[in-house]
Amino acid sequence: MPDRLIVRQDILENYPDLFGEKTVPAGLREVESTIAALTHAVRADIAAALRERHTLQARVGRGETRYDFLPADQRVTDPDEREMTAGAVRQGMIDGFFGRETSEAWQVASTVEVPDEVLNPGLEGTGPCIDLGMAMAAINTGASSWMWDWEDAGGDYRDQLYRAWRNLKQLLAGEWDNGRVFEHPTKPELDEQGRPIPGTHRKYAIKLARDKWPTIFHRVPGLHLRSRHMTLEGQAVPAMIPALVIHALNNYTSQTAHGSSVYFYVPKLESWQEARIVGRLLRLLEETMGLGRGRLKIKMLHERAEFLLQQELIQWMLRANLTAYDAAYVALAEGLRATLVTRDERLAATPGHRAAIELV
Repeated sequence: MPDRLIVRQDILENYPDLFGEKTVPAGLREVESTIAALTHAVRADIAAALRERHTLQARVGRGETRYDFLPADQRVTDPDEREMTAGAVRQGMIDGFFGRETSEAWQVASTVEVPDEVLNPGLEGTGPCIDLGMAMAAINTGASSWMWDWEDAGGDYRDQLYRAWRNLKQLLAGEWDNGRVFEHPTKPELDEQGRPIPGTHRKYAIKLARDKWPTIFHRVPGLHLRSRHMTLEGQAVPAMIPALVIHALNNYTSQTAHGSSVYFYVPKLESWQEARIVGRLLRLLEETMGLGRGRLKIKMLHERAEFLLQQELIQWMLRANLTAYDAAYVALAEGLRATLVTRDERLAATPGHRAAIELV
């Protein structure tokens, strides 16, 4: 079996612009070989982490154990090979919060600051980018940020992922700027009563200046999903990897030229081991592209109960790349009727919620 990435032929033929060599700060880097290299690096670890996830779930289901916090003496290793105990990570989080200079102290994004556009409070939209007209309409909302969904709303049925990725690449490259009109091939114009007008094509165009666009995030598939279109040595490639690579290599140059960057949303992590895998993928991708450590930024939300029990360890694993998931803290404070203590002035001033926030 050849030691190279195999991409389904119809995908390669219909979407050649998404593959091949792309220009990044390190020079020319090939999409296919990067996907293969990242897959080789973490495939065995992903399989082991998922086995551990399923074993724990089965034991909990049989009543043999229960979900719990990790013991303080549990040793953990981050994507950059630094080892600490769970207790030291927790103490370091507290020390970092209060600005104490200790050997354990740590903070999120301490090497590369989180860009201001990522922290803008406001409405966040989400949805697929499969339909170019809908994508233009999403940009025109003027939302604070927009999360293009490559997992739930944009799954890998037929070729729709690649249609979405091409649409987004064209939008970010400016191919639809300056009022260029897209005539939808299947959607008709509507009359004043909202009824279709036969023989017409609905027209879309981007109405907002680039600096008014939502900040663009990309929700990659979870670690548990596999690509239907790519194999390496006869095995399906983890779906997260092509989603990371195709977007980063195709769009980093366009985004930075417009004063933005590449941001990801990482879903459904349940353990520090799974977070370490994601952190390794981001580190390897940064190295491939010639970026400084922590340059690729991500965000997360609480999507799994297991995540909450290892939250501080997951944050520590991803601290170089993580931005924030403030909404989860605000929602939790509201639900518990508790005060949220923070040093984030922007978060403390955010409207639209009932949580009590104390700025320290």
